[in-house]
Amino acid sequence: MLRLVLIALGCAGVVAVPVYTATLGDRPPAVTGPLAEQTDNRWCASSPGTSGSACVFDYLLDPKTTTDPGDSWHAYWGSSGTTAPAKRGFCTTEVGLYLYWGPKGATRTYPPLGATAARPGAVARLTVDAAGHATVPASLQQKTSWPQGIVTATPKRGGGLVVDWQGRTTRGVSLISAAEVEHPPAAGAYIITQPVEIGAPCAGLPPPGPGFLARVVPASAPGRTAWLQVRIPGTGVRWSGGGFASGGGLATITFGSGSPYTIGVTGRSAVPITRGRNGFLPGRLVVRVRLHGPTGTRNYRLSVHVH
Repeated sequence: MLRLVLIALGCAGVVAVPVYTATLGDRPPAVTGPLAEQTDNRWCASSPGTSGSACVFDYLLDPKTTTDPGDSWHAYWGSSGTTAPAKRGFCTTEVGLYLYWGPKGATRTYPPLGATAARPGAVARLTVDAAGHATVPASLQQKTSWPQGIVTATPKRGGGLVVDWQGRTTRGVSLISAAEVEHPPAAGAYIITQPVEIGAPCAGLPPPGPGFLARVVPASAPGRTAWLQVRIPGTGVRWSGGGFASGGGLATITFGSGSPYTIGVTGRSAVPITRGRNGFLPGRLVVRVRLHGPTGTRNYRLSVHVH
């Protein structure tokens, strides 16, 4: 049996650290229709330093309800459990989940492939109907607890599904993934989770979304910190050859007449702009930003009123 693998992610300028999975992963979904759990294939593992578990539940569709009783249709339901809340002054921005069953691809997944909006309390549901050939369809469902954000599901060659939640929260995050698979291996499935925190308040980070972004918020900062927010598409937590890895970009920043400096960006980052502490004098400050990532390069000229 494989155990959970947690890999720390590095990011220059801001710090990305692992957050460990906690409880709630061992709650099975609600079952409707002719599905029977294969309890011998239930897979659960505790994350390091916690008593919680992440689990995968394996359900078999009654062969008598399909057009070919010799078929074997399974539904895998994976729950990551709930990550720990972000540390004080940090923000959880991304959680990656990898559900693996191998070696065949899924005929249906939850979340559906591609990017979809995530909202708290939405119902996760997987229809299990032998790819439309069942005379009596079945389903699995469970209420989600992830915060507002974007969830992206990507199939992996060899029978797997990568689910990536992106958003901004200081609370714990729980992910759900599921797949309908024909004739899977008898060994069942397993699940791996990797959350990421960034050392900046959530208000200092841009929201998830497509495209490059560089902006200063707020543009006028009387006596408080403003944040240079940047986002580079094509970067972030990704499944890479047996573990999660961070694919990053670069941001070259010049404040006023100062010297340019470069930081690494994994998805999103934020740089504080504070009068006095950073040596910025009162007045209009021009900020020049060059963002470089896997999909190209963008240049920005921004301004902020420091007073």
